Amino acid sequence: MSEQRQQRLEKLLEEAYELKYELFQHLLVTTSPIEMARLQLELEIVNKRIEVLGVEYDAHFSSLWEPKFEKILGELKYKKSPTFLSHSFNPPVAYSAFNNSSKFEETLRVTPLKKQELITLLLACPSIANRASRDNLLKGVHKGRLIVNLARYKVDKIDVKNIVNTLLEYSGALEELISFIRLVDSGTKALQALEIFQSVLLVDSFPSHFLEGVRLYPPLSKPAINPYEGVSGRPAYPPNFVGREAILKQIESIWNTRNQLPPIILYGHRRMGKTSILRNLKIGADSKDILVFIDMARSGLVDNNAQFFLSIAEEIEKKVKAAEFNTGNLIVKENFDTPGNARRTLDKLFDLIENQIQDHRLILAIDEFEIIQVRIEEKRIEPGALEYLRAVNQAYNWLGLIFAGLHELEEMGRDYKGAFYGSAKHIKVSYLQEEDAHKLITQPDIPEFKLKYEPDLVSAIYFLTYGQPYLIQILCSELVSQWNEKWEEQKGQIEPLLTIADLDEALTERFFMQADYYFEGVWTQIGEKEHKLLTAVATWQEENRGIADTINPLSRDQARNLVKYNVKEFEQVFYNLQRRDLMQERIGNVSFFSEIMRRWVVRRSLEK
Repeated sequence: MSEQRQQRLEKLLEEAYELKYELFQHLLVTTSPIEMARLQLELEIVNKRIEVLGVEYDAHFSSLWEPKFEKILGELKYKKSPTFLSHSFNPPVAYSAFNNSSKFEETLRVTPLKKQELITLLLACPSIANRASRDNLLKGVHKGRLIVNLARYKVDKIDVKNIVNTLLEYSGALEELISFIRLVDSGTKALQALEIFQSVLLVDSFPSHFLEGVRLYPPLSKPAINPYEGVSGRPAYPPNFVGREAILKQIESIWNTRNQLPPIILYGHRRMGKTSILRNLKIGADSKDILVFIDMARSGLVDNNAQFFLSIAEEIEKKVKAAEFNTGNLIVKENFDTPGNARRTLDKLFDLIENQIQDHRLILAIDEFEIIQVRIEEKRIEPGALEYLRAVNQAYNWLGLIFAGLHELEEMGRDYKGAFYGSAKHIKVSYLQEEDAHKLITQPDIPEFKLKYEPDLVSAIYFLTYGQPYLIQILCSELVSQWNEKWEEQKGQIEPLLTIADLDEALTERFFMQADYYFEGVWTQIGEKEHKLLTAVATWQEENRGIADTINPLSRDQARNLVKYNVKEFEQVFYNLQRRDLMQERIGNVSFFSEIMRRWVVRRSLEK
C-alpha cells in the first residue's frame, strides 16, 4: 500500500472515530435510557463505515500493533501492576454487543440497581480508584480496541459508570476487566467484596442477608424526609442556601468603605433566590450589621406616604431595639398622621440611631421593590418617597439600601431612575452553577436525608433546569414524594436510591402545576414578540426531534424565518430574551437556557 493511501485511510478512520466519540459524548447529556438505546441507530451507521475502512487497514497494519498486545497479555500473568505499551492508533472494533454474553453481563444489563452496586464496588478497588491504573487496565480489555468507544469524565464515579455501560455493549469485555482487577488487587478486601457480588449475581435466588456486606445502601426504616424547603416559596437558609457566596462577597466588596454605602439592586427571575440572599446577608465574618428586611408585598399595602414610612419605621425600630438601641416612644401612629410628620419622625429616629450606632451599620433590605413603582402609578405613594430614601442614604454613611426585584434600574419608571440613577450598583441573580446545583440536589449537608442520587439523574436534573433553584427543588421534592409512596407500597423493602428511571415519573401534571407560578411569572415579564419567538422555537424543536429524540439545533436565521421578523426586529427580541435568561446562543445556534422551560412553552401553546 502506498504511503498516500495509508495516510488517507488513517484520516478517514480518525474522522469516523471522532464522530463516534461525539455520539458517546451526546450520551452523557441524554435524560432517558430510551434515548441512549435510540442513539445506537446512528452508532451502527458509523460502525459500518469503520468496518469497511478497517478491513483494508487491518490487512496491512495489524502486524504493527497485534504483537504489542500479545506481549501485554503475557505480562499480565506474572505481574500485579503491568505496564501497558501505548500505541498510536486504535483499530476498528469488531465485537458483537450481545452475542455469547455471560449470565453476569445479561443480568447487569437489565438490573440498574445491581449495575450501580457493581460501580460502587469497582470504585473501592485500588486499580480502578486510581485514574492512571484504570486507564492501563482498559488498554488490555479486548486488546485495547474499546478505548476509542469510551466517553471519559473527570468525576470518577461518572467515569466508571460510563466504562461499565460501554463494556456491557461488548460480550466478555466487563468480565475481562474484572479478571485484570483480580491480578492487580489480589488479596484486598475490595476485591473479595467484588468477587462475592459477582458470584451471587450468577445464582437465580439467594438469601437477602447474603448481600448485606455488598449492598449499595441499606433500606430505610421509615420514609425519607423531604428537605427541599424552597418548594413552599419561603427563603432558603443554610444548608439549603447554596451557590450565592459570590454574590454575598460582591455585596461585601461594594460596601467595604467608610464613606457612603452605594445603593444595590439585585435583579433576576422570580424564584431565583433574591429574597434568600437578602435574608442571609452577613457583611463580614464578625458583622455587627443590623439587617432590616422590608417585604413590599406586605409593607406596600398602604394608601399614602405616611403609612409607607410608618411600615418602614416599625421594622427599623423592632431590629434596633433587639440590638439594645433606645428609640424612645417615637414610633406611634400619631407621629405618622401626615406625610410631613412621618418624614420628620423618621429623621428623629435616624438621629437617635446615629448617636448609638458606633461600629454598627443599618441595612434596609427592600424586597419586591417594583411594588413601590406600582403604588406610585396608582397614586397611593408619592414619588418623593424614593427621593427621601435616597436622601437618608446619602446623609448617613452607616445606612445601606439594597433592593431586590425583577428588573434593572433602566427598566424601571422615571421615579426610580431619578432617585438612584448613576449611584446604584446592579447585581444579577441568575442560575446556579452546575457544582452548586448538584449540592442543592443531593443535600450532602443534611445527615437526616438518607436518599442517594444516581449521578446520571443529578446531571439530568441540571440539564432540565439549567440550575434554576426553585425548579430543582420542586423536581427533587416530587422525586422524594414518589420514592416514599413506593416505600409504603413495598413495606420498606426498597433501596434508598433515586435513578434516572425515576425522572419521567416525576415530570407529572402535578409538577407543572406547582411550577406554574414560576413559569407564568417569567412569561408575564416579556412582550408578545418575545412570546412569539419562544413559542416558535419551542414548537419547531418539539416537532423536529433529532435521532434518539434529542433537541435539534436552530440557527439565528432559521429562528428569524420562523417568526418572519426583519433582522433588526429579531435582534432586539432575541436580546430581550437573553437579558431575561430565557434564550442563549451557542456556536451560532439559539436555544432555551432551561429545557424544562421549553417544554412548558410547548404545553402552553397546545393548551391555547
